[in-house]
Parts: sequence; structure tokens; C-alpha cells
Amino acid sequence: MEKEKFNIILNHIKTSFEQVTAELVDVAYKSTDTFKIDSIAKVAIIIGISGKSKGRILLQGSLETTNEFALAMNFGDPFEDTKEMYFNLAEFANMFCGRATTLVNNEFNEREFWLTPPAIFSGEELELITPKIQSEMLYYTGNQGYFLIDVGFEGD
Repeated sequence: MEKEKFNIILNHIKTSFEQVTAELVDVAYKSTDTFKIDSIAKVAIIIGISGKSKGRILLQGSLETTNEFALAMNFGDPFEDTKEMYFNLAEFANMFCGRATTLVNNEFNEREFWLTPPAIFSGEELELITPKIQSEMLYYTGNQGYFLIDVGFEGD
């Protein structure tokens, strides 16, 4: 993917993340310097991108951060079942990536890409790798903690 197009898409993804987090949890997540998620227990949400551009958006946070974020989405009410945290995170990913898709498709006046349903992984020492993609990392911090967003597309 050409650099200029990649940067336009990346900016729409940034805007979407910042807007949706502010709307859902009333917290401004800010772009920050590079960091490493220091917890061994992590949660990762992957949304595949298909269409004219092919790739994926990977959102990662520590288990503690993602749980606090999901609780904030739930207005602070505790979950009856731990699966509810994952449902909330999947819904957040759908909203965030869906908005990014709308912004991107409106920018290019066509269907640049479509999204797949989110896949959620959690575990200890979780490392996800997607070979053969051009990727850029985005780093965010907010009241609940840190989120890492890895945006990648096929091609050079």
C-alpha cells in the first residue's frame, strides 16, 4: 500500500479510537510514546480487513486495563460472568473499527475495506504475529491504562 494512502487510513483509525473511547467511557485517550505492555496477562482483539485493502487491526491491552475499560463501558457495574468483559470489548472493537471503516470509505468515495467480526484472545505471554504485512504501531494511554493498536496491510 502506498505510504500516503496508509497514512490517511491510519489517521482515520486514530480519530476513531479517540472518539469512540471518549464516547463510551468518557475518557480522553491520548497518543503516547512507545511502551511495552508490562503484564504477562494480555487481551488481544483482532479485526480482519478485506476488500480493496486487506489487512487487520490488532488492539492489545493488559488483562487489568481491558477489564477496567469494559467495566467503565458497563457504567462500573460488576460483571455476573467474566465472558461479559469480552462481549463488551468485542462491541467496543466493532464500534471503533466500524467508525474507522466509515471514515475511510467516505474519504475514498468507495468501499476501500470491509471488516470481519472481532476475534478475542487472552492469555499469558501472548504474542501475536502477522507475517507479510506493512504495519504501524499506535500507543495510547487513558484512565484505565495503556492500549496498543497495530494496524497492518498486505503489500509493500
